Amino acid sequence: MAGAIEKRVGARASRPWRRLGWAVATAVLLTSGLAARPALAARDGRWVIAGGMVIHRSVPTATLLPDGRVLIAGGDFGLDADTAEVYEPASRTFSQTGKMANRRSLFTDTLLPDGTVLVAGGYDFFSETTTKTAELYDIEEGNWTVVDSMGEARASHVSALLPDGAVLVAGGRKLPNGSPTETAEVYDPTSQRWAYTASMSSPRDQQTATVLPDGRVLVVGGFDGEEVL
Repeated sequence: MAGAIEKRVGARASRPWRRLGWAVATAVLLTSGLAARPALAARDGRWVIAGGMVIHRSVPTATLLPDGRVLIAGGDFGLDADTAEVYEPASRTFSQTGKMANRRSLFTDTLLPDGTVLVAGGYDFFSETTTKTAELYDIEEGNWTVVDSMGEARASHVSALLPDGAVLVAGGRKLPNGSPTETAEVYDPTSQRWAYTASMSSPRDQQTATVLPDGRVLVVGGFDGEEVL
């Protein structure tokens, strides 16, 4: 997978991504009676068209909001990577919402306890740069606010909401040519500031992060620059 990402980064200008179908605007829904039988939706085992997004996207983020809507952000190979839209399940429609201050793909999204959404880092395929910036999405206002930047630029990293409401980000790399990192940082929603925390034992990107019932975070797999872990 890491090799595929590197090939896509390096070949961005030479491959017609949209014509090849890498970035698509359609969405599908696994259900055949969601409104009537929400508990059985997945058991029906059928996919139905859930509408079309406003923007064609590849590697965006999708965040389930407290009101049941879904925020889709970033994830485009061109100038549209700073856009965002919201999916309304009842009408199966997408509508544009406020733009982010930075174009980003391969970034993280985290729903905070107060209902805002934190996005951090990511890669801008248009300018071929990795960012360390972070932004907060206000669900009520439909706009983004720039907050404190991370200590270092990262893409293909992971994030996890900790029991105390803080956000852990770990690993990732500075694309297109950087090596994976073992560093980790924590975002404090009260001060809206980042601070470094203990590093992982191995550098990695494209890994997973899962918060366990006891509050610890399990990080699994990834790529360390030479092999899959």
